[in-house]
Amino acid sequence: MRFYLNLLQQKKRCSSLLFLILFFYHHNSFSQVSVIKPDEILDVLEFPKGYFLGTNNYSKCAKSIDQIRAYPVPRFMPGVDMLRNMNWVKSMWMAEIINHNVLQPIHQYKIEDAIAIQNELAENWNYYFNFNENIGGGYLKLNDKSSMVNAAFINDINTSGKNYPLACITYRRGLDITTVKTKDRDYTQCQNFLAAKGVQRCLIVSQKLESDNPAPPCTYPTGSVYPRDVNGNKISPGKSSPNSWSPLESNRKIYLGDAMALETAFDKFFNTGRFHLSPAARQRVAMISENNEVAVHYGSKQDGRSRLDEDKTIFKAAQVAPYKGDLELYQSVAKKHIDNDYRDYILNSKILNLPSSVNFLNYAVNGFGMGHLYQQTRETQKLINGNVYTTPDLYINRPKLWSEMHVGANHGWQWFAVARYREIYDDGYGHAFNDKWCAPYVSAGYSTNAELTMRPGQYLGFLKAVVLQGAGFFHPFMENNIKQGNSFCWQVATPVYAQAIGSRLYHFLEYGKSLFGDMPVKGKKFNKSMPSFRFNSGDENHLIVVRQDEDEVKHIPINRYAIVGSIMKNSNDKNDSPMEANATFTLNKQQLTMPVRRQGSTYIYDYTDKNNVVFYQLDKWHQYEHPDYWTKNIEFEAEVFDNTKSGDDWKIKSEGIEVSGTRIDLTNVTSYIHFNKVPVSPLVYIVQPRNDGFKNNYSLLIRARASATGSIVITLKSEKGKEFTYQLTNVNSKNWAWYEVTPGKTTYSDLSDNDVHYELQLLPVNTNIEIDAIRLEVSKF
Repeated sequence: MRFYLNLLQQKKRCSSLLFLILFFYHHNSFSQVSVIKPDEILDVLEFPKGYFLGTNNYSKCAKSIDQIRAYPVPRFMPGVDMLRNMNWVKSMWMAEIINHNVLQPIHQYKIEDAIAIQNELAENWNYYFNFNENIGGGYLKLNDKSSMVNAAFINDINTSGKNYPLACITYRRGLDITTVKTKDRDYTQCQNFLAAKGVQRCLIVSQKLESDNPAPPCTYPTGSVYPRDVNGNKISPGKSSPNSWSPLESNRKIYLGDAMALETAFDKFFNTGRFHLSPAARQRVAMISENNEVAVHYGSKQDGRSRLDEDKTIFKAAQVAPYKGDLELYQSVAKKHIDNDYRDYILNSKILNLPSSVNFLNYAVNGFGMGHLYQQTRETQKLINGNVYTTPDLYINRPKLWSEMHVGANHGWQWFAVARYREIYDDGYGHAFNDKWCAPYVSAGYSTNAELTMRPGQYLGFLKAVVLQGAGFFHPFMENNIKQGNSFCWQVATPVYAQAIGSRLYHFLEYGKSLFGDMPVKGKKFNKSMPSFRFNSGDENHLIVVRQDEDEVKHIPINRYAIVGSIMKNSNDKNDSPMEANATFTLNKQQLTMPVRRQGSTYIYDYTDKNNVVFYQLDKWHQYEHPDYWTKNIEFEAEVFDNTKSGDDWKIKSEGIEVSGTRIDLTNVTSYIHFNKVPVSPLVYIVQPRNDGFKNNYSLLIRARASATGSIVITLKSEKGKEFTYQLTNVNSKNWAWYEVTPGKTTYSDLSDNDVHYELQLLPVNTNIEIDAIRLEVSKF
């Protein structure tokens, strides 16, 4: 049966009828057949509620905003300021607004949904609020706040009283140069651009810059801009990239006009549009995210020489220092200058007066890049806290592509590993940049048939491994060909679940290093020593990565490790791989065996104190299903507490670690909180019921044990001042047992259904008690 599903997954397009067609299989002849139903192949729990497998119809599923509001929220470590995520999925797509410039009054609810999505993502999912989701198209449509998406966003920002950091997506290729009229340059009369369409109105990709009758800035003498061979023919970057551009230093001033077009677009949002950001809101602009698919790399010809070496002017210009004939370096430096001219013009614009703290990142700046040398492109990213953040793109359009080096636009783990190695250790030219942070563009696929794309559990497991490679935040991305936003809205939630786990590993990410592993990258282009940052468990579908912590004062590695183990799938066949397995691999000469799951298992393994070796899990509460099906119970492992400072009152201990020489069995470990003394401050766990229409009535259970009878004072505090206090007094078993705080009745009734944060505080009155887990269970009473 798996053969049929794999066959379907190899297709680029899949009719919604494919899964309604009867599947047959035979043993010795076609005369013996059995009907295979879609739910026998696929797991309905991996798709949103209301979706009927094989229909490609989401009309019975909840709207995007209702789904997201109902998902369990990510659990960030309080006090750890992870950079906000940048949403390239776009709220208007999730709200099913395809044409975002003009909407009928009947569709006003879609705009309201888009605004609600933006606020929900900013409030609970660590995203920026995007005041525009595509500057480069539609930015002049700011006339009616009730029918224009951009104007509605701005109106909400100005009037809601919320103070979320703001961001925008810019799209240089989509800019219209004919909007620019300044005392220095006037493009409004340029007939060559006025008659053009789409990207031809952007200077850097326009092919209309040369003329036999030049009239700057509209046109320049024929043969002066685009690279040309000895016969006068225009040189293109490659077969798939016909839009040539000039790397000559003398042409930088031409392309600067695009920055003026972007400034004009921003000016509409900031100053001159009927609806524009208030001065106070403008100071909250924190991120500009540029698509930057311009000035593409001039590749090599069949003989290996650069395509540019036939242009005599360019060839001569590249002979001087520092290029010394290196056309790769020459064009990469030109690319850097063009990008930085564009960036700096906007950041320094007196018309816009952006805050100096605003960040500016370009898409696809990474160790693989788009052909240009990483040593140059990395300098186009504005530094964030003194660090370069690279922006690799990881689009996994089919489950089986998760490990691929490169399949068209799909980049899997091996591609990412090579990119990260070049960004940190060796760019291929002997430079070690130590660019430890990245902000990947990610997607689990955007086929119109969800049955073919990677499902939530596998995606979550994959992204946890990505976080361990230094992903500080994400750019979730979605192709714009999907008209059912509620089919993919889960893809904005999944990266944040992974990022929240990263917040609990921040010390590892800031000071530690990802270990190379013992599985080299596969591929003829890479030597056998190129690491994949994977550890070999004997199963190709186990993705196991490890990061070692470091003493930030002495700058030496220590025996504390963060480990992510995930089970990858090659198809969405529910029998393709197990939900959970034990994986054995070698770490620092120790042979470790530990459980790994499809949704990823993230562990801390700490033997800095050999008398108290600790092994515990950070993400046990995560599930493999679509978030619609995650439990409504709220569960905590006691050792994953939310105190910003724990002090010396308690420590994490582990039991059940089995050691036999260098073999360490971690498959049956219980980790818990042991109290060294009666604590001054309580253990704290942040509780946040969701706005999902369910009554938030909970019974409270605590898994504990005691050397002698003990008790715990339990307090639930609302951020709005409401407080509940109980005392659990009957903890008397020396074995682990669940204790219900108020047996036979609801402990907490009608907790707020409006995303209110609560602090659950546990304060033992003596040191007799040890605590393993806490559960707020949906009350049955």
